[in-house]
Amino acid sequence: MKSLGAESHPSTAATFCHARMDVGAYPEPVPPSRNLRARTVLVPRGANSLLLCRYLGVNHPLQVVGTLAGSRTIRAVSTTAGLTRQFNALPQVPRFIHGCPAGDGSFILAFFRYRAAPTDPVRVDIDGCRTVTNGLLKRRAVFPPGVHLIAELRQLTA
Repeated sequence: MKSLGAESHPSTAATFCHARMDVGAYPEPVPPSRNLRARTVLVPRGANSLLLCRYLGVNHPLQVVGTLAGSRTIRAVSTTAGLTRQFNALPQVPRFIHGCPAGDGSFILAFFRYRAAPTDPVRVDIDGCRTVTNGLLKRRAVFPPGVHLIAELRQLTA
């Protein structure tokens, strides 16, 4: 199902999303963004496209953890701008997290692409603490608007 004018290019998206991610490859969920503006805002404005890659967690018995479950390239600037606003509306992670629901490790990698700046990679943990990070800043997607953002990202990568 298309959302907010999204264009689906499964073959293009799958070419850039790894078929399988080693979930323990980085000490941080994603390498720190090289986009200088990503030091002060989770997703800098002005992205001209977005690549979404959704990966499976441990509760998928027929698949290996980290297997690509879905992907989409979004080229509609209005859609990318809307998702940027949703990401940036997420609250900061509290200093002390007292507990999170159990998660299966499923996640989405969102690669915001810019004409004149480095790509800003953002990891979204779909369940559990629902941490969202660009490797420099961390946000939470446990409550609205985060719940709605995760639902939309899942729908876009279904």
